[in-house]
Amino acid sequence: MKSITILSLVVVAVSAQSLRGEWADGVEEVGEQIEFFPNEEYVVARSGGVDRRILLEGVLDENDTTTDEEDEMMATRMMEEYFVEDGDGEFVDVVDHDYEFEPAADEMEMAEVDNSDYADVDIVGNLIEDDDEHEFYWDEDDEPINKDGSAPEPGTVTIEGNHLLGGDTEDDLYDQYERRTATCGNNMGEIKIILKTDMYAYETSWSLVNKSNGKTIAKGPPAGTNYADSRIYSGRWCVPVGQYRAVVRDRGQDGMCAGNPSIYGCGYFKAYLNGQIAGQITNDKSRWSAKQIEMNHAPISSRIDGTSTNQSGSGNWCNKVRSVMKVPQGTCTLPNGQRGHRARVVIKVDKYGKETSWVVKDQNGNVRMKMGAIVAANGQKVVEDCLPAGTYSLTVSDMDGICCKHGQGHYKLYIDGKETAGGGSFIGKDTRQFKCGYDWIGAMSERDCEWWFAHDYRRRDWHNRCYGNLYCNKSYRHLKYSQTLKAAAQKYANTLLGTCDSTGIKHDSTDQGENLAKNKGKGSWGRQYPAELVTKRFVDNEEFWPWNKNAHLTQALWYSTRYMGCAESKKITSDGSTCRFQVCRYAKAGNCLMGKYNAAQGKNWMKPMMMDDSPCGPTCPPGGCHN
Repeated sequence: MKSITILSLVVVAVSAQSLRGEWADGVEEVGEQIEFFPNEEYVVARSGGVDRRILLEGVLDENDTTTDEEDEMMATRMMEEYFVEDGDGEFVDVVDHDYEFEPAADEMEMAEVDNSDYADVDIVGNLIEDDDEHEFYWDEDDEPINKDGSAPEPGTVTIEGNHLLGGDTEDDLYDQYERRTATCGNNMGEIKIILKTDMYAYETSWSLVNKSNGKTIAKGPPAGTNYADSRIYSGRWCVPVGQYRAVVRDRGQDGMCAGNPSIYGCGYFKAYLNGQIAGQITNDKSRWSAKQIEMNHAPISSRIDGTSTNQSGSGNWCNKVRSVMKVPQGTCTLPNGQRGHRARVVIKVDKYGKETSWVVKDQNGNVRMKMGAIVAANGQKVVEDCLPAGTYSLTVSDMDGICCKHGQGHYKLYIDGKETAGGGSFIGKDTRQFKCGYDWIGAMSERDCEWWFAHDYRRRDWHNRCYGNLYCNKSYRHLKYSQTLKAAAQKYANTLLGTCDSTGIKHDSTDQGENLAKNKGKGSWGRQYPAELVTKRFVDNEEFWPWNKNAHLTQALWYSTRYMGCAESKKITSDGSTCRFQVCRYAKAGNCLMGKYNAAQGKNWMKPMMMDDSPCGPTCPPGGCHN
């Protein structure tokens, strides 16, 4: 990630009494029930029955175009940075807490706060729930909605949020998905449901059932509420090994997409198991009252590819990686009868095709594959052969490259059916090193696997979304872990230890993509953060931020990025604090062509982020690409 501007966040904690005098015009309290508070500026922490409001200054600027719901989600994620549970389940104080992202100017700053232990932290939004009675209140009305639980009439009470069970984030208290460790525990599976309603959302309901015991895990909408028309909701749950059924119902018995979509809308219902689509009801024009999706969560041991027995990478995190990825064992047979790796070079030339040639050589300089300057203008040719495991180089030659001055040419290298390298914009020659049969998972440590998994399921989620003319119908593109990128990240992380007492973090001079973070403090604030939490800061926290405040997110999700590697460093400072840096490197680099696509306008930053390829930085990490 290249240079960005991070908003300045000042957190000030004050008592209810001082708020009443200085800040609280029109604020009223009834016991611990909060009737009204400006949701875009404040959060509340409760301790010993006393409410403390915390003002978030600078979260929104005058040009902010985000919605109220997005603002509330941003505030929720901000709160998670300042209130963290210790090992005893208590909320630790924020004194000495220092967690930073680059750049040096305008960094987060903590004001001195009360030393009380925070027993509960909650966001104050438009909809307040009474946790004991499960009744919903509007801020401006202290009467519960449909207190008897009866169904409202069409078009009356709707859920103001994006969660299937109410609320504005996936951290709803009904949700079994642990928000601080977004991956599920050992042998637990993750079920995610996404629902888009039609224009008659009051007809729609759903349930998630454990078929093993017949118990309902979750259902919606909450009693006394409807979903809003033409709105997307989602929820996640961690579940044990077993069989599950997700059911969506339409009490109008006409389905969710029948009739004219401009009048009736067109909804859908999708279920994911461990990040993979388990079933979906999309663009279904038929009339129905109920449909279901079956899911079977098997023990993780039965889903391990088992192509390596590296002891340093054989624990739970690397088992999770192997449940998603497979290291190819070869897809063709060599003349000696051994398994080989199918190498395919696809080249499309520009209008000067007779300038273009390429050659593949092994590490001893022997030619293994080649193509002369034989392709006609704007033509395409494919050459394929079976190669033994080893290290190779592909060199493509053309006077001024094959993209983009004289046409949209390109070349792509596939190993065992997986795209491994490619390009097109170069002068004279373009060389890519690559490896066949390299067990990159076996070379990973448990911490490497933890970093990879935290990135991977977020990329899967984003790449499978659809944003109309920004991007749609993309296949999910995973990352492969690179030990050479990790080594480069480690070298710079060690260098950064000399800046522990400085504010902010300075980027390295590199053509690789880069995301940086730092935490410094005593006790739990100086601990090693889970890779999940740091990656959450990079991605989840910036989901509703505009470019270039969200440049960590765009780099982590960049579609043409194919490799990653992360490293960390640690130092004890003179005051007894622990200083840590986290560095993630990516190839190729993201955040390219942002000016060309006017990324600061609306959601335009998604266009370059989701391009199949971009011209910035090398495709392969040092040491070469691998399958």
